[in-house]
Amino acid sequence: MRLERIILHNYRIYGDLDLSFHKTNKDIQLIIGQNGVGKTTFLNSINWCLYETEPHAYASETLPILKLNASDDLVYVKLVVSTKNELITFTRKQEKGIKYPLTVEIKNKNGELQRFSDEENVLREVDAFVPEMIREFFFFDGEQLDNYFLNERTKNIKNQIILLSNIVIVDEMIYHLEKRIRSINRKAGKKNNNVDQIQETIVSKKNAVKDANNQLDTLNKNKNKFIDEINKLSNELRGIRDTREIEKDRDKLRARIDNLEDNLSKNEKDRANFLVLKSIPILLNNAIFDLSDFIEDKKKRKELPADINEEVIHESLNNNVCKVCGRPLNQESKEYLNNSLANYKVSSELSKLLLDIRSFLKVYQKGISEYYGRYKVYVDNSKNQEEQLKQYKEDLKKINDQYGAKNEDIQLKFNNRDDLEKQKERCIENIIRVEVKIKDLNNEILDLEDDLSKELEKSEITRVFNKKKRLCQDALDVLKSTKIEIMDDTRSKIENFTKHAFFDLLWKKETYSDVKISDNYTLELIHSKTNKNSLGSASAAERELLALAFTLGVHSVSGFDSPLLIDTPLARVSDNNRVNFADTLLKISESKQIILLLTPAEFSDDIKELFDKENLAKFNINLSGDETSSIIK
Repeated sequence: MRLERIILHNYRIYGDLDLSFHKTNKDIQLIIGQNGVGKTTFLNSINWCLYETEPHAYASETLPILKLNASDDLVYVKLVVSTKNELITFTRKQEKGIKYPLTVEIKNKNGELQRFSDEENVLREVDAFVPEMIREFFFFDGEQLDNYFLNERTKNIKNQIILLSNIVIVDEMIYHLEKRIRSINRKAGKKNNNVDQIQETIVSKKNAVKDANNQLDTLNKNKNKFIDEINKLSNELRGIRDTREIEKDRDKLRARIDNLEDNLSKNEKDRANFLVLKSIPILLNNAIFDLSDFIEDKKKRKELPADINEEVIHESLNNNVCKVCGRPLNQESKEYLNNSLANYKVSSELSKLLLDIRSFLKVYQKGISEYYGRYKVYVDNSKNQEEQLKQYKEDLKKINDQYGAKNEDIQLKFNNRDDLEKQKERCIENIIRVEVKIKDLNNEILDLEDDLSKELEKSEITRVFNKKKRLCQDALDVLKSTKIEIMDDTRSKIENFTKHAFFDLLWKKETYSDVKISDNYTLELIHSKTNKNSLGSASAAERELLALAFTLGVHSVSGFDSPLLIDTPLARVSDNNRVNFADTLLKISESKQIILLLTPAEFSDDIKELFDKENLAKFNINLSGDETSSIIK
């Protein structure tokens, strides 16, 4: 199917617009306009015509649908869609505030014309084009792609895929077969009380399974909701440190500052005590050294008595043995000792005093020599500690400046994420518990159905019922197995297409290793280093590309050849990814119509060069001077 033509009259910012989309080798049409000139309104006009809703409305929600300064009170939108054999026109209008139902006009190759507006036939034609339930895969706003997988609407993806796969037909058959089996069991129960009792128990167990499945659906929805909220918070907190870690760093810095201040204070006290202790020698430094030099000079001039002990000399001479070394004195030794005594003059009181203080002066001189080294250690310690203290205080100030004002809000988000993680884990535990319960109930039902079959074989009448039931049950088993196979095959095909399309679009080839889609259509982007889902931490551009790849994957298996219309698809996509995306669309457009609503910034030189080679149809949206109308040419 193709959108051949769209006609607008007085729809919001458009007065009269009639656009035809001619097909070329590459079936892409480009509509280019600045933000605010009517691109999203153009997208909404299609949704309003088919479904009477405007899912992408923003400020326009507060304005009437009738164009301001319109020449009349009539609003209508017409979509002309072509199939292989027919031309279908959808028309919705509103006049003087009165809403009219959607009408459909079908013209076949022979020129035969059908018109109808009854709900059943109109809905059939709309569903043949794009069913409302899956329209988000065909008409969507690219600016919302960033949150495509973090949005409540994606809870419905599995149901949408079921509709796309036409499994609803299989579901209808399953429903009627189960109904038929229940009817057979009821009839057989009337012929056999045991059958009736077993059947009642089976019905009770199946109701319990149904309740458990409803509970399981609720739990899975809650789990997915928690995952979405966790991913959303992770996206908001990406690049922001957990404030609890920040607080630990803050506490460490405070402890270091306190410790340094204590050490600095102690060092200053020790230095002060050291100065007090050494103050007298330091202050008398010159006097001590001058006096010491004076004494040494006196000694050299022999103006001071030699350092001898008269008593020791007398005792040595009297005993004829040296008191110091114990050897006998010879004549020469005796003469030396007698000469020493003869030369020794009794010193004056000043001389004796000088000799007495000489040893003390040497101690003071040694202490003075060591003072400067020890004092330098105190000074260097203080300097180093002050510099380190200054650095710690600056680090603390940076943390306070960076996180102080936002700390409470950031901490709340981290706490919320932790709470959501706990709720998700509890939810998963409950899911496992309910799944075990369902498995046990189903096993009990199998045993009961076996008992039921045995009871049905006990009489000729119930045996006939049992044969009918087995036939229906075999058919039912085949249908259920077929449904599982179709769903798994559909999911697998979408997953493979999404994976290959995403890695073709993405210029970074080493960051991610895989794309996975679960049975519930929860999508995971696997990081090559951690081997874990990193969808929540992926960049906005990467999530947009993944959403686009997934959408294209859905198109590839949907069986619907309806056009793909995207408003602002490349807003956050980088240059390399943008070119890859354009290449992918060109390939797809060989078999599917694609309409792109682009801003001039998106229609950059590299994209323009790529698209111009294919001679694609381009339209420009221009806003009137009074800013009340837009025209597309």
